[in-house]
Amino acid sequence: MELVQSAVEFFLEYSYLLSFIGGFVNEEILTILAVLSGTGAIPLWIVIFFGFLGVIFHDTVFYFVGRSKIMFKLKKRFKIKQKYREISSFIEKIGRKSIFLPLLYSKFIYGVRIAVIFYISHKEPKFKRYFMYNTLAVLIWFSIMMPLGWLAGRGFTELIHVARGIEKIVAVVIVGVFVFYLIKKVLV
Repeated sequence: MELVQSAVEFFLEYSYLLSFIGGFVNEEILTILAVLSGTGAIPLWIVIFFGFLGVIFHDTVFYFVGRSKIMFKLKKRFKIKQKYREISSFIEKIGRKSIFLPLLYSKFIYGVRIAVIFYISHKEPKFKRYFMYNTLAVLIWFSIMMPLGWLAGRGFTELIHVARGIEKIVAVVIVGVFVFYLIKKVLV
C-alpha cells in the first residue's frame, strides 16, 4: 500500500514533467494520462498544456533531424530509395499535394508519425509553414483524444445516463414507425 501511495505522490508532484515527456515520447501516453485525469488524479489542463508542448517539441526535433545532412547520407548509403519511394507515393496519395492531411493522419495512425515528419521535412523546406500545419494537426488530435480519454477515466457514467434516456426515445420512435407501417399496410 505504501508503494502505491508513493507512486501517486510522485505522479502528482511531477505531473507537469510526465505530461511533457509523454507528449515527447508517444501520443498514446497522453491518452492514458487523460484517462487518469478523468479519475481525478491530475488536472486535465496539465496533461493538455504540457503534453501539447511535448508533442510539438518532438515533431520539431524530428523535422530538423529529417532535414539534416546525416539523414541525406543515410538515405544514400543504405539504399533506402525503394522503400522511400513506396512511402512517399502513399503519403502523396493520401495528402493530395498537401502536407496538412498526412500530418493529421499521422496523429491518428500508430507508427507512421516519424516517417511522415521525415517525408515532409524533405518536401517542405519552410519550417514556419510546417510548424503551422503541424500545430493545427496536433490541436485537432488533442481536441478529439483528450476528451475521449477524460470520459474514459470518468467511466462514461454521465454519458451512460444520457444514453439510457436516448435508448427509450429511440425505442418509442422505432415502435411508432413500425405501428404506423402496419396500420398503413392493413388500410391499403
